[in-house]
Amino acid sequence: MAGLLVSASIAGTVVVGTHRADDAPAASGAAARCPWVSQARQGDGTAASLAAEVLARMTLGQKASFVVLRTAPPLENTNLGIPSMCIPPLTLTDGPNGIAYNMHGVTQLPSAIGLAATFDPSVARATGTVMGQEARAKGIDAAQGPELNLARVPEAGRIFEAFGEDPVLTGAMGVANVEGIQSTGTMANLKHVTAYSQETARHILDQQVPARALAEVFNPPYEEAVQQSHVASIMCSYGSVNTVNDCSDPTVYADLASWGFTGFVRSDLTAVPNQGTAAAFRAGIALIKPGSPAALVRLVRSGAIPVADLNRAVTETLTTMFRYGLIGRPVQGRPSANVITPAHTRVATTTAEASMVLLKNAGAVLPLAHGIGSIAVIGSGATHPITAGDGSSAVVAPFVSSPLAALRSALDRSTAIRYAQGGLRSIQLRSITTRQTISRRYFDTDEPHLHTDRVESGKEDLPVVESRNVTDAVATATTPGTGKYWSSWSETITPRSSGIYQIGLHEVGDTWLTMNGAPVLSSAGLHTPNLLSTAVSLRAGVH
Repeated sequence: MAGLLVSASIAGTVVVGTHRADDAPAASGAAARCPWVSQARQGDGTAASLAAEVLARMTLGQKASFVVLRTAPPLENTNLGIPSMCIPPLTLTDGPNGIAYNMHGVTQLPSAIGLAATFDPSVARATGTVMGQEARAKGIDAAQGPELNLARVPEAGRIFEAFGEDPVLTGAMGVANVEGIQSTGTMANLKHVTAYSQETARHILDQQVPARALAEVFNPPYEEAVQQSHVASIMCSYGSVNTVNDCSDPTVYADLASWGFTGFVRSDLTAVPNQGTAAAFRAGIALIKPGSPAALVRLVRSGAIPVADLNRAVTETLTTMFRYGLIGRPVQGRPSANVITPAHTRVATTTAEASMVLLKNAGAVLPLAHGIGSIAVIGSGATHPITAGDGSSAVVAPFVSSPLAALRSALDRSTAIRYAQGGLRSIQLRSITTRQTISRRYFDTDEPHLHTDRVESGKEDLPVVESRNVTDAVATATTPGTGKYWSSWSETITPRSSGIYQIGLHEVGDTWLTMNGAPVLSSAGLHTPNLLSTAVSLRAGVH
């Protein structure tokens, strides 16, 4: 059977090839070169003892390369493995709402926040099983999920991919989800230990969290996943907690050890700052992304990273790989495979149904019956539904059925279905010319531009207003400021006619927008370019 194997490194690039089940290891010298393979197949020795055998023969360069994750499309995360020692690459890809990283031919599962609304761990276990089976069929060793961060900030951008604000519910659903994933032979990779509560300024955010809050609120879901479902791996988060970078915090790894965690910890992408690599390995990290093997070698030789800490990192990962039978087991899946099955589709459907919460059903209107005279369908989501959140957990849907199309298909022709877009999108916005005062301040690096949109047409009605004198911001602000890193400008506009207008601006950093001195938009510390918009009521000729 064909499978995926990252087999070599040439001029810094990863070479991806295929091999057959009878290829590894087939040569007569392979048994002597890689005795741990036959030992693993025969059950001789523990995972830890086999990992120690491999470690004893590894060079410093091989160790440094082994602990660095990189992207090698179609693989999202992989190390190089050690082909000469019959050690395959370790591969991981994003979840937790299905297999992500632009993989096609996968089941798009309901968002975790919807899954939490079922209050049913058996449903979480079933969706985990689907994700584990599809990861394995894609040739992926670890699915990055579930996410056990708590919804502490209502505007947090990743609430949809976790189980909400309750640590008890999050723990119960997380344990079940991990059990489902790992029942298939796929590793689960919990995200993102520990108190990771917002996306805003996530790289530089320093959250002050009392020890009691960590112990009683933020940590219990992770502790339960370690102790009850024996999760294979964990991802550390962006930012700092109590002034210490999360991935470099010795107390995080001490907590994991006290719970009995025996797997490996990987960093989220760029969660470890370049100058913090040594601190992360001294604290207890096992895999880092991005990273430079050559730089790691230099850090070891200089004494910044003790050899014992690099050995520990390699050993934790190798031991987990042996425990899951990844060494000596040919890769059976391939990233291009269509892994959707009718059973997986049923799980997704029944989970979505179970996640729906009906708050009120006055007059027993629902469920809709055949023979009903007419139905009004209002809202852009009826024709262009958002079926998944964005970012690393975005899953490519094999198809999308809109609510409006589904109603038309389900109901007979005797029912009149009338659709209206509703909201601001059904209002034709007027052009703005001059004389409405708008001022805006921002922080960080970018060229801002202010515009008003005709909601239906999307055309800009104001010229771009640019500023180029902002550089090298390193912190966030809570109120508008002046001086270095700051810029402000104003524009006077007058609408030709009265109505509701959508006004927006593109910014990076800390931004405040006012109209005639009244606040309209504000955003503190966004870490990426962002488009902000809101609706305002304007009167014709008033500036």
